[in-house]
Amino acid sequence: MPAAVRMSRQQWREHYTRVCAEDFLPRVGALPGRWVVSVYRLPSGGERQFVTAVAVDWPPKSAGSRKRDGSSGRAGAST
Repeated sequence: MPAAVRMSRQQWREHYTRVCAEDFLPRVGALPGRWVVSVYRLPSGGERQFVTAVAVDWPPKSAGSRKRDGSSGRAGAST
């Protein structure tokens, strides 16, 4: 069994965002291309807070072309 890949919090957020986007895009019939997916947090009674943004190529390239952490690149993500 391969050793677990350690990710920083930001890497995990980007990875999770990408996985969610790759689940969502086919369900809505998204056109092929590069999508920028942004995630915001909306605390109860507060203003929305930016969490992260990632670039997602749709449809995704073959799994073999991905980096070890499962990402295919990133776009201007910040915390």
